[in-house]
Amino acid sequence: MFRRGLTVIALGAVCSASLIALTCQSPHIEASPAPAAPTATSLALLRRDIEQRVDQGPKHRLRKADLRPGMKVVMRLVDRCYAKALLIDPKISGVVNTGLTIRNDPTLGISLTVTGFDTDGRLGESKQFLSCVTTTLESNVLPPLPTLGTIDATYPLTFDPGGVDHHDTSIVDDSVRAAKQGRCAEAVDAAERALKRSWLSGPLRHSLIEVAGTCACRLKDEIKARHYFSLASPEFEDNIVRACTAVNIKLLD
Repeated sequence: MFRRGLTVIALGAVCSASLIALTCQSPHIEASPAPAAPTATSLALLRRDIEQRVDQGPKHRLRKADLRPGMKVVMRLVDRCYAKALLIDPKISGVVNTGLTIRNDPTLGISLTVTGFDTDGRLGESKQFLSCVTTTLESNVLPPLPTLGTIDATYPLTFDPGGVDHHDTSIVDDSVRAAKQGRCAEAVDAAERALKRSWLSGPLRHSLIEVAGTCACRLKDEIKARHYFSLASPEFEDNIVRACTAVNIKLLD
């Protein structure tokens, strides 16, 4: 269930990010300074103008691949929130899937609105952390793309303090193998269990999201199919769309 955050500002650490996945580990280097932020009033006015222009005019669905460069920059700022959480609990970790409405106006920029969180682990229970993530993401307007448009997407963010080697990825192999053999209920079950692990990131997480999404389509579970399509990285979106189209589930308007 998505939960809407409050607003708090925190400072902190370093982590690596991609468009559809952010993995944070305990910081070992200092974070680069954040760019100078606009005043709260000017930011609010700019965000309002972007929202009005996008919501009131004809628009297109933005492409995750086009958003990737700007999102990589802003997602790195979330490391500050995790660094503050680590000061309170050095072992805290979790998966924090963050729902976003992303709007782009070609002259004003890209605004981010946090729509909620779907979490696993203690980190997702921290109201302070979720508030910090919300404020961080909503306090930035990114450089614009050429097309007026919007997209609702979910970003699977994973946070782990590191220090423990996790070599057993057999559950990932089990999920992929079950999907290839047509045992989609088993594949989805294994994928969902694996996706709760905060240390599981990068290509392995992307692959599991694709498996869960395509198998949800084949099982005609539209709710799960839409959930994993929202989480999917750009290179795997088409696979999920094709699987759903084959069973008359339309993911795109």
